Amino acid sequence: MCEHGGNQELRHVAVRDYLRTHPDKAARYEALKRELVSRHPNDRLAYVAGKDAFMVDLEARAVAWATA
Repeated sequence: MCEHGGNQELRHVAVRDYLRTHPDKAARYEALKRELVSRHPNDRLAYVAGKDAFMVDLEARAVAWATA
């Protein structure tokens, strides 16, 4: 849950909308998630850590796109 109109909401909605309008980025994100779950089927922390750099970049691009 996050505050309506807050920074958290902006980030979540921006990423969602960015992925919806950039299918190539969505496919890369899907491929990464599938690879990580295959490598770390029982280690959620390793799965999350494996997505970190990708998500930081994705979020920055999505927020810049959404606020342009």
